[in-house]
Amino acid sequence: MSRTNETLQLLILDQSQNEAERLISLLRNAGIATRAKQVSDEEQLIEVIEHQTFDLFLLRASDADDVEQMILKIEQSDRDTPVVVLEDTYNAEQIAPRIKSGAKDVVILDNDPHLVAVVKRELANLKDRKRLRMMEVQMRDVEQRCELLLDSSKDAIAYINDGMHIYANGSYLSFLGYDDIDEMICIPVLDTLDTASQEKFKELSKNFFDRDEAEPVEGVSMTSVREDGTEITVQMSLSEASYDGERCLQIVLRPEEDNAELQEKLKQMSQMDLLTGLYNRQYYMEQLHHAKEAALKDKTQYAVLYMAIDDFQQIKADLGIADADLILRDLASELETNTKEDWTLARLSDDIFGIIAPAESGDDALAIGEVYRNKVEDHLFEVEGRTLQITLSVGATLITDNAPNIKDILGRAQIASEEIKTLEGHEKGNGVQLYRPKNLSPLEDHDIASQLIEDALENNKFKLLFQPIIALRGESEEHYEAFVRMIDDKGEEVSPYDFLPPSGP
Repeated sequence: MSRTNETLQLLILDQSQNEAERLISLLRNAGIATRAKQVSDEEQLIEVIEHQTFDLFLLRASDADDVEQMILKIEQSDRDTPVVVLEDTYNAEQIAPRIKSGAKDVVILDNDPHLVAVVKRELANLKDRKRLRMMEVQMRDVEQRCELLLDSSKDAIAYINDGMHIYANGSYLSFLGYDDIDEMICIPVLDTLDTASQEKFKELSKNFFDRDEAEPVEGVSMTSVREDGTEITVQMSLSEASYDGERCLQIVLRPEEDNAELQEKLKQMSQMDLLTGLYNRQYYMEQLHHAKEAALKDKTQYAVLYMAIDDFQQIKADLGIADADLILRDLASELETNTKEDWTLARLSDDIFGIIAPAESGDDALAIGEVYRNKVEDHLFEVEGRTLQITLSVGATLITDNAPNIKDILGRAQIASEEIKTLEGHEKGNGVQLYRPKNLSPLEDHDIASQLIEDALENNKFKLLFQPIIALRGESEEHYEAFVRMIDDKGEEVSPYDFLPPSGP
């Protein structure tokens, strides 16, 4: 009899102790090492899944007040815990609704061979999903090591496709005075050169792509224009490269007078937000990746907080940009005094700050958010003789071993932050909200996401939004960023995270 190498962490909802022990013995006799936890009602279920992780949930339907509600609780816990419903008798009409509500299978209680086969299948599928998530982390590690090799170089390196930046290392960003890659993406490379250098670059790049195997171009004197308008003379090298499987142009900038101390300072600055002195978004996203990796390898959980300043645009309009910057510096200092050594605090954008902190549960994440919300609310900000009170809308989510990719993790926290102003008594913000998956009703014939999209297409519930992207240095070409948004029955926009939830890690 073959045995599995890992112990099955089993959760059973069954009011009969004897039946629960019979199921455990059945699985052990089938060669599945099993450690089980038994619960008898929904209240116990919620308490247990908040603090423990399980590989499988056997739910006896006759002992559950609401089978669909219990399956929903498992899904809302954001754990990768497959649910198998146990029925006392066969009822064909119940099988489809159980599956549509999220159960992996429905098994008759006395059909032991079927139950063992289903458990083994679900354990194999769970193992495959875990392996996939680990492989994606490893792939990201490889990509990150490649990026680190670029970032560790004192040379400023960027990749260009169709004349636009698609990647730039930290030295390149700092050299040209940009805070993070998001500011650099889709900026034409010509916008970073003076007029004479633009013509020179056009000729070089044209000749480069006119050849199938272009020879690298080394040490061409150019004048780079930094984000603040200052100019610096550089030596530019061009060569063929590949990024995300597409052919592109790699450019390397080196100051004509090399200064190792300057390069090291630029590298350090690439991780920092220059206004507040906190970490910047680029560094924060790197730490999100490390946190997800730890959650997969070590089962360590983290809280991710998305802290938005309430009505900041009005504050900026009332005070002006300069005084608003003073408020941001003061706020950053106040946040930093409440940040522990092993936490990550960063400024993510103009009025958004982020936290990554170890947390065992959603309650821990909420508690951390309340600490920051209370401290900021109680602090009086002074500028130019005026006293100002600021509040935060803090969205929180957990990084578990079933977390999606890092952009979606941050997106979850953002959704929770934005939902605060829809809550009664919090119309102006000033609250803490934990992200929970939406409670969407089961549908008849198709999965939820497909049906929602089909309904929106049939009833014209999509709308198109766009905004112009304008070059600050007078580039004449027009560029636009377009978005598609779904509209619900109340005429309000639906977040893409609600009708297209992340399906992978």
